[in-house]
Amino acid sequence: MYCQNRMCLALPNKITSINLKEKSKKINLLDPFGKRKEVENSLVRVKKGDYVILQNKIIIRKINTKEAKEIISLFDISSKARYRLNKK
Repeated sequence: MYCQNRMCLALPNKITSINLKEKSKKINLLDPFGKRKEVENSLVRVKKGDYVILQNKIIIRKINTKEAKEIISLFDISSKARYRLNKK
């Protein structure tokens, strides 16, 4: 989740591993900025390599790879433009 001022944008996170050994299913994620996270999941069926949307460390939706990459690239373009505007 990326927040600026009062607007928040949920960005896709990629599932890197799932730990099924524990009672609660722990899922490791990698966000578009390279930050690793651990969340629990009981709402959405997922597997390693899937892209998901989070809300408060809860997986609320799985999205396809094409859609995830489009969202990430749009955010990347927007961030670079904002950086250039703020630099002037």
